[in-house]
Amino acid sequence: MGTGANDQTNPALPELLNQLVDKLKKKQLTISEILPIFSQDKNNKSTNNPEIHTLLKQMIDNTHHNSNIATSKVQNLFQQFIEEKVKSGISSAEITSLLTQITKKAEKNTLTAAELSALWLQYLGDSMAICVYKYFLNIVEDEEIKSILELSLQLSEGHIAKITEFLESENYQIPLGFTEKDVNLNAPRLFTDSFLLFYSYIMAIHGLTAYSLAITNSERQDIQNYFYECLVTSKDLFQKIVNLAKNQPFYSSVPTIPSSHEVEFVDSTGIISNLFGDKRPLNSSEISNLLNRLH
Repeated sequence: MGTGANDQTNPALPELLNQLVDKLKKKQLTISEILPIFSQDKNNKSTNNPEIHTLLKQMIDNTHHNSNIATSKVQNLFQQFIEEKVKSGISSAEITSLLTQITKKAEKNTLTAAELSALWLQYLGDSMAICVYKYFLNIVEDEEIKSILELSLQLSEGHIAKITEFLESENYQIPLGFTEKDVNLNAPRLFTDSFLLFYSYIMAIHGLTAYSLAITNSERQDIQNYFYECLVTSKDLFQKIVNLAKNQPFYSSVPTIPSSHEVEFVDSTGIISNLFGDKRPLNSSEISNLLNRLH
């Protein structure tokens, strides 16, 4: 019986082997995804071969000085594994199907640089937010503002859990974010309740902006769906903050402008002419930009 690696009836198998080894070399497959294949058959002589474990780990950690030699050794081990599977009665087609599934899984689950960056930055930001909101909850007096802070803390903790799940599934290092060592929860009151609400308002604005960008920069649908969920929950939080802020004595609404009944053109856009010459009122775009700068 011919081996799977040399089976003339299945020319796709050698190419799949090469793809699999290449993905190992590029760290697109993890040990946890590969080793179960070898442990499926307890009678497989390759199962307990420590060289498999060592070479796979070295390949993924990129510790080999000569990657070509490492790749050759790994491929030989896979070929040995396939030969033993064929001898045990498994067809070449079944092995091809198995390797295809592994290859597709690697292509599907690999995080892009943009996705990793978005998750990493959000992890750091939310780990800081957890510290901040825990302190805020210790000093807040207004019960309505307290409910906003509790919701903000709950969302940040949920983000941390989800991001950790994404990174662990891809065998990425979990970031070292802010921890309880970075905040004194028993510090005296430093901020008014009005500031606590304003802080939450600004953070919600930044969150909405960041999540929109993360969606457009992501390729994986599960990552897109995650950031869309973040966007929706942040929108709900933002609306609750604004509705509550409108009832606060410090709230100042965005200026309104009278309705224009005719089309007018700006004669001069220069700053000097507005300082020393005839002055004109700000238009709506300029008012909006000034407001954004204040945020």
